[in-house]
Amino acid sequence: VLEGESDKEVLLSTYLCHPSMANNELSGPLAMAFLYRKLAALPRRKFNYRFVFAPETIGVIAYLSLFGEQMKKATVAGYVATCCADTGPFTYKRSKHKNSLADRAAEHVLKFLHPDHSAIDFAVGGSDERQYCSPGFNMPVGSLMRTMYQRYPEYHTSLDNKGFISFEALEESVEVYFSILTLVERNEKLYSVVQHCEPQLGKRGLYPDSIKPGDAREALHNMLHLLSFSDGDHDLIEIADERPAFAEKFYEHVDKCLEAGVLKSSKHAD
Repeated sequence: VLEGESDKEVLLSTYLCHPSMANNELSGPLAMAFLYRKLAALPRRKFNYRFVFAPETIGVIAYLSLFGEQMKKATVAGYVATCCADTGPFTYKRSKHKNSLADRAAEHVLKFLHPDHSAIDFAVGGSDERQYCSPGFNMPVGSLMRTMYQRYPEYHTSLDNKGFISFEALEESVEVYFSILTLVERNEKLYSVVQHCEPQLGKRGLYPDSIKPGDAREALHNMLHLLSFSDGDHDLIEIADERPAFAEKFYEHVDKCLEAGVLKSSKHAD
């Protein structure tokens, strides 16, 4: 477990049972190893990150027999990593919740970074999300992959080898996972300190000296949009979707508005 600042955690699970298969078996552990390195390098983490490397099905069943009840209480989002290194478009398999933080963050990032992706609902044919989402646990765990298992001819054959996978695709998968987890970290309900009309931004150093067409105006409108929807009920994903814009475009605005005192996390709003 990679520790963060809260007692809540994000699950990252992958499996080791047919190590001769490059995409179906080794790409998940490789992606998670690189992802661990990126998360460990962060100066601070809101959540704990639980990495599970286990034989598929029976390994996770055994793991859940030891830690399942603890994980059920602590897990806010989770993903099963598999088939991360072929060159096909991304596929996201939703949790049984369909609209959990895990689902919303993954689909938001994919919508803006990889609009050619596919999203499918939970089904019992699959990987270890079947165990994490079983009735007694029902954790908010989805699965992000590239070409889905059973949908490429090399699957479960000796042709699923080093020649089949792309290390550029694997690197891209790691970056997409990291973008999703960054959003999971950053997402929260926000509250604008000035609730009646727009706040005066100039005296707080938040309004530009001049407005030029293009990025400067868009950035200003993104900030005003952020403040307008920061009512304590909308979280950052919802605020970004309302624009609509990639949530990453709001990170700097959130930081500046928090520092200037015009924005609060809703949990700190009085």
